[in-house]
Amino acid sequence: MKDAEGNDFMVSNNSWMCAGVEEIGWEKPDFVEGDNWKQPLDRGDGHFMISAGSPWNQINSADRRSIWSSRGEKDRTAYCRKILI
Repeated sequence: MKDAEGNDFMVSNNSWMCAGVEEIGWEKPDFVEGDNWKQPLDRGDGHFMISAGSPWNQINSADRRSIWSSRGEKDRTAYCRKILI
């Protein structure tokens, strides 16, 4: 994400926490991350999620990373959070 001046202020990287299991309230600020929440796998810039035909390709920061839950392909959905201070 970029601010009004075009500077990156949030990118997807290993500072996020991800889980492959949805937990009630995971999207809320006061949620407490349990054992399912771990640093994500970094899938890299060459991953299909950010290849030419993907909607994620529109994220054009040089610092972007394709991230997923720590179990990788075993999880069909990833729930990822980042605490903004």
